[in-house]
Amino acid sequence: MGKTFETIVPALQEWIAQRHVFFVATAPLATDGHVNCSPKGSDSFRILNDHEVAYLDLTGSGVETIAHVSENERIVIMFCAFEVPPKPCASTVAARSSCQPIQISPNSVSSFRPTLAPAPSFE
Repeated sequence: MGKTFETIVPALQEWIAQRHVFFVATAPLATDGHVNCSPKGSDSFRILNDHEVAYLDLTGSGVETIAHVSENERIVIMFCAFEVPPKPCASTVAARSSCQPIQISPNSVSSFRPTLAPAPSFE
């Protein structure tokens, strides 16, 4: 059975920092809507403190993630260990909480540079 933490404990922070790929899943409130699950990476995830995280959402085939989050503030972020053999600790961590999208423009991205890698389109 998995463990639930009230905060992002240091050991978990270290484990997450070693992951190169993570997945983001969202869903609309409508019962006829569908779940959107997308792989992410490219050095785009940061733990800001023991209660907050940030990731740079670079749209690919659409903007479902931001549309769902704007509608209901729900998101699941999953990290997986792909090492062979996997370490004996948990191989998957899922986090779910409310979130707020922050729109970043080329003029405002400089304040995020210390935290997140710049998006290629901002250069």
